[in-house]
Amino acid sequence: MIAPALARLIVLMMAQHTATSHGDIASHLLSPVFSHSMVLQRAPRSSRLFGQAPPGTVVSVTLAPAPGHMGDTATATAAADGTWVAALPPRPASRGRSISVVSSADGASVNLSDVAFGDVFICTGQSNMAVEVGNRLMMNQSAELAAARLYDVRLYNNGVMWPPNPKVPNETWVAANATTLSGFSNLCWLTGRDTFRALGGKVTIGLVSSCVGG
Repeated sequence: MIAPALARLIVLMMAQHTATSHGDIASHLLSPVFSHSMVLQRAPRSSRLFGQAPPGTVVSVTLAPAPGHMGDTATATAAADGTWVAALPPRPASRGRSISVVSSADGASVNLSDVAFGDVFICTGQSNMAVEVGNRLMMNQSAELAAARLYDVRLYNNGVMWPPNPKVPNETWVAANATTLSGFSNLCWLTGRDTFRALGGKVTIGLVSSCVGG
């Protein structure tokens, strides 16, 4: 589970990324850190989604109901600088959820599928954290890559890694498999894999990698 300090760090980091990456705020209703197959933190934490819209715009975030799970709606109003943040009530671990984000200004919307509520870990550091699962120096790399698909662990790279590695997905969440995991942080992966096992395979794990070798 994300510690409060780390949660604040990633929100600030990603909010800055959103603000500096897009010139037209009206066309970027939802921050690119949110995508299909993403993982949001499960209860007892609430999940905060954010983005940009014309000042004064009311933004609605709707979590569709699913078998055995209730739906929810949260709203937020874009501030003078165009930013908005909406918090969904805490939700238990679940998979296969759908979320829609709608702007009152022009009816623009973003629809996300295969969303999971689980435990999210932020992995940051330098050389030790940046070494990839596919690095030839890593022990049992072939076995780790082959078994990756057996775990419900999802990966996100925030683009800080340098030099950029084309094997690492950028600005989208992806399921761990032999291809997506090869260029991902080894330490981060082992943390997620072991946590998934410890929780009996019942909770989706989200891993956010933010590391720079050096």
